[in-house]
Amino acid sequence: MNKKPLICKGNWYKNPVIYDFFSRAEDPDNVCFDIVTENLKHQIVNPIDLATGTGRMLGLLGHLPFAGKLYGVDKTKTMCDFAKNYYKAEIINGTIEDIGSMGIESSLIISCFGFPSKVWNKERAKKEYEAVKSILNGVFITIGWNEKFDCELSKMWYNFVPDDIKAVNFKEWQQKKRELITTPRNCGLTWLKQDVETVLRFSSLQESAFVMGHLFGAYAMKYVIENNKIEWQMKLGITLDVCRK
Repeated sequence: MNKKPLICKGNWYKNPVIYDFFSRAEDPDNVCFDIVTENLKHQIVNPIDLATGTGRMLGLLGHLPFAGKLYGVDKTKTMCDFAKNYYKAEIINGTIEDIGSMGIESSLIISCFGFPSKVWNKERAKKEYEAVKSILNGVFITIGWNEKFDCELSKMWYNFVPDDIKAVNFKEWQQKKRELITTPRNCGLTWLKQDVETVLRFSSLQESAFVMGHLFGAYAMKYVIENNKIEWQMKLGITLDVCRK
């Protein structure tokens, strides 16, 4: 299948309601978060969900015992406004690099599909990691792609979302993507578990077509409907690094 252009390119952060549907469909059984909680052995103080989006991770973190405040940070105001309506947390409208000036210290910072903001940009990734370390006295965790791009959803991405990588097929695209990342998250993080098998799963065909059509374009919507597609295999990775002051 040839890659098709999006009807509305760049819609990921245009509509928080639709983005929220997508974020809740990612790993709906919380496989990754269960792995994370199994590896949290320290007291949690001022937990931060970095690049929180509409705040799904805030809801999970809020069920853990912690001292201080729960924080969510996101660069997009519409996402922050959405999260404020649903979660008991301090929501801060700012970038990842802004957290260095938050004036707090955290023992747990976590980011799900948000760190680094540009994984292909090594210098930016390192600067964002330095910002994290400047307020962290504990554990930094990221959840996101396994960086092998070897799952069904990655192929969906190749087929329907345009990017700057020139490739004649999925295998070549996959290889070129891998070559752009030389260390975990391109800033030397440490894999806790790299190949976590989970799914992107919607509750109905109508929801799947609506969300994927909005985010991936009209050709993706047509594909979803014709194939009665509500679920995609995903392979994710979790990093865990300890930073002590």
